[in-house]
Amino acid sequence: STTVEDDPNLDNVSIDLPLIHSFSIGFLRMVKPFISIHEVKSLFDSFFLMSIEVAMRFLDDFISGDLYFKTDSPSHNLIRAKNQIKLVKEIISNKSNIISTFNSALSALDFPKDFFI
Repeated sequence: STTVEDDPNLDNVSIDLPLIHSFSIGFLRMVKPFISIHEVKSLFDSFFLMSIEVAMRFLDDFISGDLYFKTDSPSHNLIRAKNQIKLVKEIISNKSNIISTFNSALSALDFPKDFFI
């Protein structure tokens, strides 16, 4: 994300493609010796699902009375949940750019072409 997880201004929430590329390079470099083609092909879905999971956890914690995550205000987890939901929407609308970013990282690390998403 281009902002902190609890930024109340949702206009500040968007995808940081250069950060995704850097993270992908670092991650894929470390796991290249043992990652499977199926795991690589699930990178986008994993990114998407983990973001939804975090949104649900923030919202659940807000509804449950903020028992899990440390909060600074009564609406802190609700703000976090809204922030993550906006990020999920950004992930969906930027799917092709994110996949291209993953593929660029795969190419830079000389993965076989059949690993490309």
